[in-house]
Amino acid sequence: MELHELTAAQAAAQVKSRVISATELVEALLARIHRTDADLQAWETLVVERALLRARRADTLLTGGTEDQIGLLHGVPFGVKDVIATAGIRTACGFGPFNGRIPAKNADVVGLLQREGAILLGKTVTTQFAWAQPSRTYNPWALDRTPGGSSSGSAAAVAARQVPLALGTQTAGSTLRPAAYNGVVGFKPSIGRVSTRGVFPLAKSLDHVGCIARSVEDCRLFLAACGSPNQHGHALGPKDWPPTIGVLREAVDLSSSHVVRSLESVIKSISDEGGKIREIALQIPLATAISAHRMVINYEAALLHKRVMKRYSPDGYAPKTLEYIAAGNLITRAQYLQAQLVRKEFVSCLDSCLSSIDALILPTVVDVAPDRATTGIPSLQTPFTFAGTPAISLPSGLSPDNLPIGMQLVGRHAKDEHLLSVAQWCERLLAPLPAPHALMQSR
Repeated sequence: MELHELTAAQAAAQVKSRVISATELVEALLARIHRTDADLQAWETLVVERALLRARRADTLLTGGTEDQIGLLHGVPFGVKDVIATAGIRTACGFGPFNGRIPAKNADVVGLLQREGAILLGKTVTTQFAWAQPSRTYNPWALDRTPGGSSSGSAAAVAARQVPLALGTQTAGSTLRPAAYNGVVGFKPSIGRVSTRGVFPLAKSLDHVGCIARSVEDCRLFLAACGSPNQHGHALGPKDWPPTIGVLREAVDLSSSHVVRSLESVIKSISDEGGKIREIALQIPLATAISAHRMVINYEAALLHKRVMKRYSPDGYAPKTLEYIAAGNLITRAQYLQAQLVRKEFVSCLDSCLSSIDALILPTVVDVAPDRATTGIPSLQTPFTFAGTPAISLPSGLSPDNLPIGMQLVGRHAKDEHLLSVAQWCERLLAPLPAPHALMQSR
């Protein structure tokens, strides 16, 4: 296996056992980026010398350090979405007037990854302020399709084997949707489980930090490194298998025929392996949660950008960003508070539903990646961001035109480890996707 094909978990194991060195791994990934990123445009900033220096230090620690200096992700390179602060490295949020913005401190999540030995390669491209305007990044499966947003660079870089792990954020569907469109794994923990301190906000009551990777085990490592301690989360024991999975039929019915066929195939495999399948109908329709979420995100973002616009000219804003801010300015505080009441009711409804099953299953997105004029449709990710429940997207197959299809698993709030155990059980039933070839074919 070539070094750029290693997952984060595989890379950590091989570096620690000295099968490979951290320096070799960083050099291989930088070479991969050099070969492919002119087409992909996944990276905003690379910190080549800093990454190589940290890699050499990581290798030195393996020979002369102590056991407590070797972290969970020792020597594993990672990328950081460019709305997440990195000390001494520009964090521009896709906004031209921020090009000179260089934070003095790391965001909490970056510091925690580095404490566990991970090596920062650089900043990945984001849509402007992690919102709706498409970024310049291309989808490595098909260069005429969107990579999704807003974590577009992170997802494309992981899919193209430029880096095994990258940070994303999600306020609507910005981690899971790009993961699905790019054929990789996207994980959004329960709200508050991973600190958002040092992340430029979109809507503070909705913002999550998650990861994009190529295996569920990678997501486990991310949560172990960055997640706050949780007395309520625990891995499933053998006595709990097989899991009970609830099929959210409302979401399935919204999806295209090839997405439905892919999901039904996965559900059959789960059932064939002894999993219990239940049809689930929520008392509050998804459409109600989606509408209320839209009110909350637009209202909170518009308030924030009123303050930003006092310092920076609106000329730097992208058209769709301005459009969404204008929509937020029309929402009254009374409407916002009513939307938050709907949120509480939806959280209660979802919690009740999940109390008797291990996870919900549904498509991650209603269809494969559309064209580059959009970041895609967040409708099937938004309700679970709104509720703050953990959710994960796994690549579950390819469409007739060879584009990735994603399936989503949703767990109960604060039961992140339980959800990851369910996801790992399901992952072994799925045929792994090949690496995307669009970049190689385009050169």
